[in-house]
Amino acid sequence: MAGHGSVIENVPEIKQVNEDEMKDKLKEKMMKRHEQRLANMEKRRTEREQASSKDESVAIFTSTFNTEKQRIQLKIDRSNTIGPDDLNNHFDDITGDLQKFQKYITDSTIFLPSYDRKHAQDTVNELNAAVSDKRSELKPKKKFTFSKSKKKDTKVEDKPAVKNENNKLVQLVEQKKEETIGFRDCSSMVLEMGSDQINSNDIGLSKLVNCKVFLRGTPSAAHIDKLTGCTIFCGPISGSIFVADCTDCTFVLSCQQLRVHTTKSCKFYLHVTSRAIIEDTSGVEFAPYNWTYDGIDADFAVSGLDRSKNSWDDVDDFNWLASDKRSPNWKVLPEEKRVASWD
Repeated sequence: MAGHGSVIENVPEIKQVNEDEMKDKLKEKMMKRHEQRLANMEKRRTEREQASSKDESVAIFTSTFNTEKQRIQLKIDRSNTIGPDDLNNHFDDITGDLQKFQKYITDSTIFLPSYDRKHAQDTVNELNAAVSDKRSELKPKKKFTFSKSKKKDTKVEDKPAVKNENNKLVQLVEQKKEETIGFRDCSSMVLEMGSDQINSNDIGLSKLVNCKVFLRGTPSAAHIDKLTGCTIFCGPISGSIFVADCTDCTFVLSCQQLRVHTTKSCKFYLHVTSRAIIEDTSGVEFAPYNWTYDGIDADFAVSGLDRSKNSWDDVDDFNWLASDKRSPNWKVLPEEKRVASWD
């Protein structure tokens, strides 16, 4: 019976051990629950602070955006009161303001909701269009003039001639600084212009066939039409590029805005800080801009384009209204089909 007595005496001790273990586990569980509660509270506090900070940032952006928009619009509206001799400086000043405005919007996209981003970009595009329209109204440009031969009775200032591989000459003609310069009615030629010719000028390329064109510098805009089988290289353009009626061409372009009309089977190696637009266009492909030349970094600085912002694959087809499918009229050029270097 002594053995049985020994077993009975150990029961309270075992029971006490079990109770202590249960208490320890309960304390541990309660401690974890408390720590989790504190972590959740801290998370909610951080989220509230972030939400508050984001709301505050959006509010500041909206206020600044509206103020700057109104200021630029007032400058555009008062253009009619500016004397003819001061119009160039006036429009250059507005262009500089728009470039800063675009950079402010680009820098703010990190916290802006998608709707606000789109609204802001649409506003900049509308202001750019308004400036262009007002400039055309007050300083109308004659149709750009090009000549392959030098006329004795002309009063234009001749630019240096450009030779192609057959030693033929193309005479560049510029009537006035504000008018368009460029190339027209050329076939199977290599054509070039440098920064001393094209900086701050509008460029025109028209009726070229199987030509290769190199434009090194920072034009203010470019108008390109009726090209076939050409390859066009251009440095950063502070304003817009308009392309129309082109077929089987390759364009290597950098600009603030690109508009393409009635064009087919062309490739665009593009740097653009706003959404590219196509209309009545098909079979076009897009890839990132990849041309380089001596002085291109300085040209980008002069142009005011943001090199970190490139919407090369964000294309709006005005003829495609379906929102749930991408337009079949354009596509991204596959990497394996892209030209890696133009040297």
